[in-house]
Amino acid sequence: MILLHAETAVAKPYGQELTAILLAAGQSRRFGSAKLLHPLADGTPIGLVAAQKLQAVFEQVLVVVNPDTPILTALYQNLGLKVVVNPQAEQGLGSSLAQGIAHSSSSDAWLICLADMPFIQIETFCLIADALTAGAAIAAPSYQAKRGHPVGFAKQFETELLELKQDLGASHLLKRYAEQVLLIPTQDVGILQDIDTPTDLAQLTQLIHPKSTSASLF
Repeated sequence: MILLHAETAVAKPYGQELTAILLAAGQSRRFGSAKLLHPLADGTPIGLVAAQKLQAVFEQVLVVVNPDTPILTALYQNLGLKVVVNPQAEQGLGSSLAQGIAHSSSSDAWLICLADMPFIQIETFCLIADALTAGAAIAAPSYQAKRGHPVGFAKQFETELLELKQDLGASHLLKRYAEQVLLIPTQDVGILQDIDTPTDLAQLTQLIHPKSTSASLF
């Protein structure tokens, strides 16, 4: 296993007013094993890739995990990240997102990221953060006119984000406030690529790294 440690403190573009929330509390039912611990071609576990990218540019990175993933939790803690355990993670994405918002209430805005989307470019995270910093109410990237992740929300949506329950994520807020969504075109196909099954992982690995293969972590 790759040993990961907290990085040395350096100045980062995005300070405490903006929190990146990484949702890593899924049950991995469709994958059949601990999805976020499965390594990519370079040996890095799926669940740590986005975390490391976010940590490179955000002072505030908060990871929401479920109570049944002690190894993953330890890896995030070794990176020096703030980890929140959602005791109701089985209720779904909305529950975990609400937990993340509740534990970062001092923030002026949030970047909502999914741990099973490791191929998003770091520049895309920065584009959404820049939009929020410039005053956007909601911001999201697009690729070939398709909206993807991550999604950014300003402080004005805090109450509604806190009210999310079960598996209802923030998608209904994007529909309700569609006129306030700033859609930012990118060349980043990774914003559309989440990993739900081993087949997804194999296909996306070949797409991103044509000569690479993935192996079992354990």
